[in-house]
Amino acid sequence: MNIKTKNINPLYSVLLCLIVVALLIDLGSGVWFYKKTIAFTIAMLLLLYINYKWWLPAILSLAAYIITEATKFPRLANHSNLETGVLITILCIVILKLLGYKLKKPHSAEISFILRLILITIYFIAGFHKLNSGFFMTEGSCIKSVNIFFSPLLLGDTFITSPTVLRLMQISTILIEMVLPFGLLFAKSRKFVAWALVMFHFYLSLCNFSNFSAFAGFLITACILDFSKNNIHFKLIRALRIYIAFSILSVIISYIIRRYQLVNSDLYRMCNGVIFNIGWVLFFVTLLKDKDIFDRENNVIKLSAKQFIPTVVILLWGMQNYVGLSTTGNLTMFSNLITEKSRTNHYIINTRYTKIWNFEEDYVTVLNMTGTHTDRSNLVNYDIPLIEFKFRMKRLIQYRKDKISCTILYRGQKIYIPDMSKSKFSQTKWWYRFIQYRKIPHDGTNECMW
Repeated sequence: MNIKTKNINPLYSVLLCLIVVALLIDLGSGVWFYKKTIAFTIAMLLLLYINYKWWLPAILSLAAYIITEATKFPRLANHSNLETGVLITILCIVILKLLGYKLKKPHSAEISFILRLILITIYFIAGFHKLNSGFFMTEGSCIKSVNIFFSPLLLGDTFITSPTVLRLMQISTILIEMVLPFGLLFAKSRKFVAWALVMFHFYLSLCNFSNFSAFAGFLITACILDFSKNNIHFKLIRALRIYIAFSILSVIISYIIRRYQLVNSDLYRMCNGVIFNIGWVLFFVTLLKDKDIFDRENNVIKLSAKQFIPTVVILLWGMQNYVGLSTTGNLTMFSNLITEKSRTNHYIINTRYTKIWNFEEDYVTVLNMTGTHTDRSNLVNYDIPLIEFKFRMKRLIQYRKDKISCTILYRGQKIYIPDMSKSKFSQTKWWYRFIQYRKIPHDGTNECMW
């Protein structure tokens, strides 16, 4: 198998490089749980730095990520679930190609339209979840939580965001996520929207979310390229190499900082974001100035149902919390959303009437828990749906050798469990892993959660 493919559009090669960067930042911007996979991905990116057209290192990186995260999917971070969907799609196409299947190639304008719909849907759902009374409160709003490390560093520990500024940030977030991305569908507004999204994610990277920004970089780039072109200026290749280099540097330096405690432990992710942003800015400044490959046309295409399949899949995945299924990992992050029947807080959807499954209403209250590392679960004094509690306890038992004891309140009865491994509250069914719930703050609180 030739490592260099001559007939592949170089714009697709650029996108492959960007998704590999996103995988590296996803795995390496925080705690290095998978050191071997991270080291392998860095090695593959170094090969792509040499020649971005070498598709095999990119495919191997995708496969390594899938192997590493397969046992946890879909219990991953929001962007990780999205990345996994993209990787599975790419790997399926590659495998079918290698097996000799002749796949009908869509028109370049149709590809661009589908990619734009995907980005618009992702941002729209993230914003839609935020249309609730909790997000628009002055106390407890996730807007403050997102800025919890960045604002004090920039403005000082004593700085307090005024209610007016807070409201402006809340409204701006909704507009950026729910309205702005639609401008990608039109040639006149496409560059402005791209710039706005690039600056939005520049800011989010400084707030410890370079992992989501790296994936967004892949999506934004995919939405503005003209895939009918197949020539790339050397300036963009140089910018891509700079982006790769600073991405690798950001994960290595953040690891060293955390490993040797060179700064406050809360700031190593911000250090990662600062270094990552150098490559981010240089790449997008070059890309958005490149008139040759920027899509400046209002391409008219014949609409068909298949073009909306990815959008429908993302919608079903992202909106499942309103029918009683997963309340986390589906773009509900930092939304202050509450979907319990007894105290739903969304302005538009009242889950008291939309829920089909009532797993969230069948919950336990954790009063006490003992055992090594059980504090990582952070469940004490929270309610948590029964099936989620069972799944988490089963997982703790599998990965921890010490005995876990717990006191819970379930259906009005206080229950002490001396050994969780022998309790029915750690017995799970195979499908529990596919539905995940966040812990539920008690009444009267408006706690921001991932």
